[in-house]
Amino acid sequence: MARFLRFQCPDGIFYGTMEGEELIHPISGDMFSDYTVSDKTYELKDVKLLPPCEPSKLLAIGFNYMDHAIEFKREIPKAPNIFIKPNSSLAAQGDHVIYPKFHTHQVEYESELVIIIGKEARNGDEAEAMDYVFGFTIGNDVTARDMQSPTNQWGLCKGFDTFAPIGPWIETDTDGSDLDISSYVNGQLKQHSN
Repeated sequence: MARFLRFQCPDGIFYGTMEGEELIHPISGDMFSDYTVSDKTYELKDVKLLPPCEPSKLLAIGFNYMDHAIEFKREIPKAPNIFIKPNSSLAAQGDHVIYPKFHTHQVEYESELVIIIGKEARNGDEAEAMDYVFGFTIGNDVTARDMQSPTNQWGLCKGFDTFAPIGPWIETDTDGSDLDISSYVNGQLKQHSN
């Protein structure tokens, strides 16, 4: 098991694995199935982190945290409220979120657990679901909240460029069943859920 990430350095853009907290080893091949780890190393401080993967799609589920549902005086839906965010909404940890000031006056954030699916899944059952999970990372579901209620088009109010920062890496050494999710703004705790 390892931590996987994507990074840019003067030599190019690579996927890699972490050694400890500071060293990155580039990998070649498919990180989801068959890869080789290089002996070469880069220091974390010397590279630019990118979103840790390049997904074909970003699926999100609304009101999936009890605390968030309570905040909006909603019940957890019996069927998932699924929406798609475009890949252009992806950003890396530490990137600036672009405020689309011509479209909104109320941008908000929500820390989210991000599940990375590592192999094609179709028509599976609940018992097999975790067989398709490669790992987990953290994300920020940014929302133009004043656009959400009037239209109820979540893909629009959550789909602006940079409205889905994720990372810094994919953690594969957890089952994701008991994780605390916290969000800080300028050092101040704003959100905490399990």
